[in-house]
Amino acid sequence: MNIRKAVIDDYNDIISLYMQSDFYHYINEPYIYLQVETNFRSKEYIQQIIDNNDSLFLVAELEDKIIGFIYAYRETKGSLPIHVRRTYLYIDNIVVKNNEQRLSNLFSVNFI
Repeated sequence: MNIRKAVIDDYNDIISLYMQSDFYHYINEPYIYLQVETNFRSKEYIQQIIDNNDSLFLVAELEDKIIGFIYAYRETKGSLPIHVRRTYLYIDNIVVKNNEQRLSNLFSVNFI
């Protein structure tokens, strides 16, 4: 398995994974998420996420096919004078294709 920074050429695979994630959220938390039938994330939106210096968008590949991604972004807390200002990496979404969700895929990971 290889893990690398996402590029806009990954768009179709990323959207497919987002749709899987959206459906999972709808099924498991329908009091928060609505069901969507179509993609609402434009190519420009994904490009902005990829290009944002305050975010991290990585894809996981197995045999040259994208099987998952992680999206995270930097978040700063502590806006009041009594708070210590601190920065976190907030993991917003981790998605692995349904048919690839098995422990054996976690071995032999190469970071590119």
